[in-house]
Amino acid sequence: MVPHAVRIRRFQLLLTLLACVSVAWTAAAAAAAGSITIDMRTPTLDRWMYPFNGSPGTRPNASTFTALGSEEFEDVFDNRDAQFLVGFDTGALVEPGLGPARYQIHSARLIATISDGGIFPYDPTYDTFTTYLPAEDPDFTPDDTPGRPIELYGVGFRNGFTAATFLENSPFGQQFGQGLRNAFATDVKDGVPRDVSNNVRDRFDPTPFAIGQTLNAAPGQIVPTDAVFNFDLDLNNPDVVAYLQAAMNDGRLRLLITSLHPAEGGPGGGEGGQFPIFYTKENKFAPFDDVEPALELVVEILPESPQNPQGDINGDGVVNSQDLAILLGSWGVCPPEPDDCPADVNGDGVVNSQDLAIVLGNWGATAN
Repeated sequence: MVPHAVRIRRFQLLLTLLACVSVAWTAAAAAAAGSITIDMRTPTLDRWMYPFNGSPGTRPNASTFTALGSEEFEDVFDNRDAQFLVGFDTGALVEPGLGPARYQIHSARLIATISDGGIFPYDPTYDTFTTYLPAEDPDFTPDDTPGRPIELYGVGFRNGFTAATFLENSPFGQQFGQGLRNAFATDVKDGVPRDVSNNVRDRFDPTPFAIGQTLNAAPGQIVPTDAVFNFDLDLNNPDVVAYLQAAMNDGRLRLLITSLHPAEGGPGGGEGGQFPIFYTKENKFAPFDDVEPALELVVEILPESPQNPQGDINGDGVVNSQDLAILLGSWGVCPPEPDDCPADVNGDGVVNSQDLAIVLGNWGATAN
C-alpha cells in the first residue's frame, strides 16, 4: 500500500506537471495566433512641440500648456500651445504591411513621468471646452474639479510631412499663427483626423485617446516629482483602434501629450505657470531611473482571411449549385446599386452568359 504522504507528493507533482503543460499550451497558442507584447522603455523619438523651441529633440524636458488666458498671445498661438510628441518605431517587433485589419490590439499604454513636481494639481477627468472660456462668455461653465487633465491624442501632419519623415529636428512650422504646426494633436471625427489644437477657439469637445492617470497623487493634490502618468488608450473607441492598427501596419506609432494648463507669464510658461513638465529620453536621469516615455502594447496578428473563389456568389466558400441558382434567378441587367447584384461575377453590370461561364469554369472550387 502506498503511504499517504507519497500519494500527496505524487498528486502535487501531477498538479505541477499539468500547470506546466497549461502554461506551455497557452504560450504556444499565443505564439500560433501571432500575439506579441511590445515593451519599449525608450522612444524612437520625442520632441517638445513649441513654437519657440530652439533645440528640438535635444531638450531634457517637455511641458504642455495653453496660450489661453493671455490677452497678448491667445489669438496668436494654438490653444494647445506646448505639446509633447512621442514616437515608437515598431516595425522590428511587429511585422508591418500586413493590412490594418490583421492587427488586433489587446491593450495599449503610454507611460510618461513628471520631471518637475509641486506645480500643478492632479485631475483625472475630462474638462469640457466651456470650462476654459472666459467667465463673461455666455457659454462658460465652471470647472467642478481642481486642476486640468493631461490628454493623449494621435498625431496629424501637414505640409508634406508624414510619420516617416517628421523627425526630432524637422521644422516646427510657421512660428506665429494658429493651426500651422507641421505635427499636431488629432482625434478622429467621422473617420477623418481632426486637428484639436484649437478646440476651445472652435468650440468643440475632442475625444482624447486617453486621460493621464497617476497613483502618485489623489485628485486635487499637487503632483510630485517622478509621478508616473499612465495613458491607457481607449480600445472601446473604434477610431482609436483603427489609429493603432494603421500604426502597426506602418511600423510607426506617433502620439501627442497635450493639456490646457495655464502658462502664466507668457510664452514659455513663466513664473506662476501651473503645468506638467515631463522627462524626455535626452534627460540625463532617463537612462538610469527609467523615467523616459515608454510604450506597452499587446497586439495579435490575425491569420490572413481566406479568398473565396470567383463564382462563389453566396460567399460560403465553394462554387456549387446554390451559386448557379442565384445566378439564373438574377439573369439580366443589374439594379442601380452594385451591392444588390452579387451574381454579376465579372462586374460589368449585367448577369449573362459571361458570368455563367465563370461559375461553370470554377465549379467545385473552394476557398484557399
